[in-house]
Order: sequence, then C-alpha cells, then structure tokens
Amino acid sequence: MTGNVYDMGAGTVAVQSEDGRIVVRASGEIDYEAHRELDAVYEAVAERQPCDVVVDLGATTFVDSVGLGFLVRLHNAVLKAGRRMTVVDASRQVRRTFGLTGLDRVLTLAPPQATQAS
Repeated sequence: MTGNVYDMGAGTVAVQSEDGRIVVRASGEIDYEAHRELDAVYEAVAERQPCDVVVDLGATTFVDSVGLGFLVRLHNAVLKAGRRMTVVDASRQVRRTFGLTGLDRVLTLAPPQATQAS
C-alpha cells in the first residue's frame, strides 16, 4: 500500500505502509462529511495483513463524533487482529476531545511532543 489519499472535503487522510506498519495521516477536519471516505480508509487498512497501525493527527484541526467513531472502529479491528494502534501528534484540542469522551482511556496516545505548540 503505497500512498492512498482520501479527500474529505475539509481535510484529507493518507494511508501508507512504513517500516512494516500502516500509517494513517489525517489533516484538516475529520467530521460527518467524511463518513464515506472514512469507511474507505477503514477498508483499506482492514484488508491488509495484520500489522501495527499509527494514526498521525498532527495536522488535524477538528474531530467530531464520526471521526471518533472511526478511530474506535479502527482500534477495535487492529486489537482483534492482535496488533496495536497508537495515536500520535494529536493537538491539545483533539486531546481534550479524547479526554471529554473518555477515549484517552481507550486509545493508546503517544505523549505530545515537547515542541508542539497547539
């Protein structure tokens, strides 16, 4: 899988294989308008051999309930396959959303980078 990019209208999601794992990079807004594309992203990841998944939210400005549901669905599929999903570079706002919904206790979140300003 080398470089599938999904246009979400107000954002994009790229799915790539890197170093034996799948990296999902989201940018912009991941919201209701993206639900069909998120289903395609899920299928693109699920059809691959089981491997660890990294979700990079470094360029994501907003995640609503549809985006959160996608993350939970992906997390559950990866976990069921006996692998691990880690969310990296989430902004303060996105981390706050995870905290308010309790997903900070479900998803594996990498610590914020020291240089991250948002």
